[in-house]
Amino acid sequence: MAIDTDRSYVGDLLYRHPSARARWPGEDLLTEATAAILRRVPDLAGSFANEMLGPRAGVSTDTFSVRTQQHVPGVGFLDLVLDDGSERVVWIEIKDWAPESGSNQLLKYWEALQECTHPHRQLGYLTRSGQPAGGAPAVAPYKWRDFAAFVEVWLVEHRTSLDTYQAWLVEDYLRYLRERGLMRNDTPLKPGFTACLREFNLVAAQLLDLREFLVERLAERGWPRPPASSLGFGG
Repeated sequence: MAIDTDRSYVGDLLYRHPSARARWPGEDLLTEATAAILRRVPDLAGSFANEMLGPRAGVSTDTFSVRTQQHVPGVGFLDLVLDDGSERVVWIEIKDWAPESGSNQLLKYWEALQECTHPHRQLGYLTRSGQPAGGAPAVAPYKWRDFAAFVEVWLVEHRTSLDTYQAWLVEDYLRYLRERGLMRNDTPLKPGFTACLREFNLVAAQLLDLREFLVERLAERGWPRPPASSLGFGG
């Protein structure tokens, strides 16, 4: 059986999963892939938890459990939880392309997190933009490209302490993030970008012409003409 070496192993595996055809393709699978890597490389999970908790929490060498889709009563299901069992806990809401669910999703999570007995706790929001829409206090916004950069640096610093299997897993996971466009890219524009842009401008101009044509024909039939300010591409 031939192996597609142009695609990461984890990316190829998740690509074949039925959930990859959901409205937000693979967002839940992105969460599960991230959790799987953190479970199998526990030192990475601990390092990221310490990164999220910040210097005031100190540095923990304890092993963190990694859970996904944890039910928060009255709120919903939290995407990812890193928990050392007593002292430190990190709740992370993960998004890819989907927006924040409602205007107060993070606020509700933050309020629920205050009920935890862990003295050091943090709510994180891991997205492409890194900025929550709601006003939850003390939420730590984190961009995927910053997370990927953190993992890259961590891998360089800890490679000698990892076995071959763990190092391969982390490298393949980074490749998967790159495939999804979640890593920094020094050359973000693909070779055909200029040609695509010309085609887009042509289609946009044609759509605007079509819209104006329709507006004029409807006006001839007594429909009110929309204000000039509303005439633009994007409707």
